Amino acid sequence: RAEDALADLDRVRGRIENPEFLLSTRAEVLDQLGRAEEARAALDDAPPPSSALHWFLRGVTTFARSERPSTAPDRREALQAEAESMITRAVMSSPPRRAYHYQLAAIVFRRGSKSRSLDIKEALRTLWPDRSETWFSIGCIEMNFDPEKAEEALRQAIAMDGGRAL
Repeated sequence: RAEDALADLDRVRGRIENPEFLLSTRAEVLDQLGRAEEARAALDDAPPPSSALHWFLRGVTTFARSERPSTAPDRREALQAEAESMITRAVMSSPPRRAYHYQLAAIVFRRGSKSRSLDIKEALRTLWPDRSETWFSIGCIEMNFDPEKAEEALRQAIAMDGGRAL
């Protein structure tokens, strides 16, 4: 099935107005086929993303690749660092977008970077203090450093959410 998906991607590539959207998907399919080096080379040879959205999409797919059980620990760390860098580019090159910040918070949580965590928590608190997703993200980040603060943030998220999603 992945081979068919790859053939379909290659077939429609010329008809897509902006093929940057296909790069990450194609690399993901190559990776699933066990052709990780080819996937990496395709992304390395590609022009840099031209918009915040493209940086974000490439960062999300890179992060997803890092989370696969088959990813070696050293490769996982390298992919997560790349994903963090890409999504940081998206954050820095666009007006504030919650999805970009929340994804960056998820990566920072996984990587356990205390200094980056402080920056992300402050940005989230400043930009969206009244969103339950903000406090959920902060709670997740705090799990790495201060369980009491994590519980406090998660309780705040639940209280703000009113039982709708969390």
